[in-house]
Amino acid sequence: MHESAPQGPPSAETIARGHESSVIGLRGFVVFLGYLVLLGAIVCMAMWGMLLGLQKFTARKDPTISPLAEHQQIQVSGPLLQPSKAQGEGKAATEEQDLRKLRDAEDHVLTTYGLDPKTGAARIPIERAMEIILRQQNAQPATRPSQPAGGAR
Repeated sequence: MHESAPQGPPSAETIARGHESSVIGLRGFVVFLGYLVLLGAIVCMAMWGMLLGLQKFTARKDPTISPLAEHQQIQVSGPLLQPSKAQGEGKAATEEQDLRKLRDAEDHVLTTYGLDPKTGAARIPIERAMEIILRQQNAQPATRPSQPAGGAR
């Protein structure tokens, strides 16, 4: 490289050109750009290698899918969203009406007899079930409470 000793004030030629021509040469600039491109390529290859390593690592950590689960089709329905009141009263039921319908359906299940066709389970009203449980508990002989864990022997 060309080293220049400190000189006095800039010459008229330097002022006319608008820059110092002797401070940096084209060769130094090209070498700097070459090293910069080389460093960028090394960093990109290192990041690519890390990405491949992390993909292999996560693939080892993933659980294997059961052969039975591979053939199952999952049916996804549309979103179950509550309609907005802004859509108009004729288009959407209000939240209060939906809640009333839900509670009426639950009350019907709790207060009527029924049979579940899928499971075959019978259903009786909750009041009747409480009467049966109370009658069963009253029919059993009274038992003495057991001794506490640290009690006398």
